[in-house]
Amino acid sequence: MRPERRAAARRGGFAFGLFVAQVGVITLIAAVAAGVAVAVQTDQVRRSAEGDLEVLADSVATLPVVIEGLQSPDPHALIQPITSAMQKASGVEYITVVDLNDLRVAHPWPELVGQRVSSDHSGVRRGERYVGAEEDGPVGLTLRAKVPVIAPDGRIVGTVSAGVPVRAVQQEVTGRALQIIVPTLVAVLLGLIVSWTATARLRRRLYGIEPGEMLALVQSRAAMTDGVQDGFVGIDDDGRIAFMNTGAKRLLAVTGDVEGERATEALPAPIVRMLDTEGQPDTRQLTTAGRTLVVTRSTAVADGRDVGTTLVIQDRSELESMLATLGDERARSGLLRVEAHDFDNRMHVVSGLLRLGEFDDARRYLDSLPRAQRPGAAEQWHRIEPPMLAALLASRQAQADAEDITLDISADSRVGAAVAVGAEELTVVGNLLSNAIEAADSSIDVFLVGDADGLELIIEDDGPGLSDQDAQRVFEHGHTSKPADGWRHGIGLSVVREHIVHRGGEISIERADLGGARFVVRLPAASASPPPIKEHPA
Repeated sequence: MRPERRAAARRGGFAFGLFVAQVGVITLIAAVAAGVAVAVQTDQVRRSAEGDLEVLADSVATLPVVIEGLQSPDPHALIQPITSAMQKASGVEYITVVDLNDLRVAHPWPELVGQRVSSDHSGVRRGERYVGAEEDGPVGLTLRAKVPVIAPDGRIVGTVSAGVPVRAVQQEVTGRALQIIVPTLVAVLLGLIVSWTATARLRRRLYGIEPGEMLALVQSRAAMTDGVQDGFVGIDDDGRIAFMNTGAKRLLAVTGDVEGERATEALPAPIVRMLDTEGQPDTRQLTTAGRTLVVTRSTAVADGRDVGTTLVIQDRSELESMLATLGDERARSGLLRVEAHDFDNRMHVVSGLLRLGEFDDARRYLDSLPRAQRPGAAEQWHRIEPPMLAALLASRQAQADAEDITLDISADSRVGAAVAVGAEELTVVGNLLSNAIEAADSSIDVFLVGDADGLELIIEDDGPGLSDQDAQRVFEHGHTSKPADGWRHGIGLSVVREHIVHRGGEISIERADLGGARFVVRLPAASASPPPIKEHPA
């Protein structure tokens, strides 16, 4: 076979296989839908027939003439005209009235009147009701309803049975099924026509390209573009965006599907200005959407002619942020090493004086340290009587000093010795102060008041504050407003809120007078918090 014929055969085989697959899917869906519809209709017809029979039997059983007739010497003469009229009006196969001796007193066939009923009515005489199919009736398999006839004094004086042949129900189901199947077949035929037309058009559009080759091209493009953090943008010779990978959308802050739109309208202005240049490949460092980007523009060539432009976009802002963070951490580490060395020397002096029993000298030495020399320092810590809480505040104040931030404890703060300071109190205060130090620009105000009932705390800073969105989500585990260093954040405030809620307390966020965020906390004492709910096995 000649090569072009083999290629045509391959393309024809693919098109035919695609058509067969579409036919199979259309037929299967139509068959399943029609089958479900027929099953639903069958159930509805049967339920409707059962309900109609039960209503008809109840109507006969509650007629005063039927109740009185069953207690009269000649029930047939009174009841038969009524049941015959109701049978003719309703269209059922039969209505039978039976006395307590299982004898028919009314039946559409006169020769059966006075004979024993063919089915079991003992349960109905006990007050039970029955709706279903039976086969032992004179007319064969029927769908019937049996109900008791109850006198005004509550006594059961007989039973009523109404029924229709099951074949009549089946005929109605068949009619409804035809109403579903015929339109379904028409829809399948239309689907086959549309499928054949679409397959023929697809076969023409795929001329010369095999599906396997297209799959390989798509997979290669997806692997090369969406599998990397860098951005890739392809622009055709008409100036429209042919493709843009996920990395490019993220770096350029582009949302939605922009393929097919003009690049001058969909891309940021710095990128558009770069596209206006002609000539050799160009690489520039641009700032857009709050990021520092390195963009490389080159011309796409196919079959020896220019077919468009490609952009390769790399992000340098994250690298610069990481370098800045690393420098900050190195400086902080150096400062901590110096402070640790100084602190170690001081502790050796204190330890030596204590070992020699020179307690007065040790106290004077501690009082001579820089913090104790500040005016009002001793008085400040006298207002915070719990030693652990005072020590925490002192350490956070030293941390703030190292960051050139003024941490001021209000003169109105009072925490009595009766306040029980445990791990939860220290976690709440410590985390909120650490967050304030990280967020503040130059100053933090702290107000504490506490007694035996609990602790109240207000911390505010002069930082940038929190947006409405961050204020609503700041207590979620893992959420942080510090994207440049998010791996170290997003936990503390969620733990703080858990401790406060566990105690039955409250925490809120407001705009501070200093310009930043104000955290207001009410933390009841552990003994005042509601006891945990105990679950008992059922």
